[in-house]
Amino acid sequence: MRVVLVCSSGGHLIQLHQLKPWWEKHERTWVTFDLPDGRSLLEGEDVVWAYHPTTRNIPNAARNLLLASRLLDSFRPDVVVTSGAGVGVPFIIAGRVRGCTTVFVEAFERVESPSRFGKRDLLALRDVGEHIATLPTRPAFPVFAVRGDSDGRRIPACRNEP
Repeated sequence: MRVVLVCSSGGHLIQLHQLKPWWEKHERTWVTFDLPDGRSLLEGEDVVWAYHPTTRNIPNAARNLLLASRLLDSFRPDVVVTSGAGVGVPFIIAGRVRGCTTVFVEAFERVESPSRFGKRDLLALRDVGEHIATLPTRPAFPVFAVRGDSDGRRIPACRNEP
């Protein structure tokens, strides 16, 4: 399986990196910011540097949408995974347009309600295929996934209580 892992730097990057038992089994490309944590944590990985900042920055959102389109057309992933934040939106949109499975991994502390990014940017757009939250004691395993139906309602897809 071919996977694109998209995230901002800092905690978003660390969270996706902690899913290594899953992603190391697949052909993958990372998308994050060209900052010290990304360069050191992803050394040896295939990385595409995204434009930042992304918060309230329309030009960089447009640049990242173009970057997403080019990368997804050339790499042809089966799955686009993001933990946010703003850099994930263009890749989720481009992935859905191309028929990729799209997955949003919610921050581990958000097990009762989605983050602003998960609620507003992705679920509100109805462009995410899976919405997963993780627990700090089991960061590599889904606690619940939520699929949005065509009416934008949230439908639980699975529940694995620890």
